[in-house]
Amino acid sequence: MPNITYDDFAKLDLRIAKIVNTEKIPGKSRIIKGIIDLGEEKREVIIGGAEYYQPEELVGKTVVVIAKFGTKKDCRV
Repeated sequence: MPNITYDDFAKLDLRIAKIVNTEKIPGKSRIIKGIIDLGEEKREVIIGGAEYYQPEELVGKTVVVIAKFGTKKDCRV
């Protein structure tokens, strides 16, 4: 995998967020549905790692997110 340039990295909108709510997704074993608080807004997100964490263990955790990441409509959740 090639390295990215600084200009590519600078395009990322990395932000700190707090996970405020989570729930299991029926039929999905590797992802969790969550709500994160970015300070000025709350967003619904998909969180990986359901095989390692129970949803309630993630509430209150602080995470780094890519805030301008596009949506994935074909996830069916």
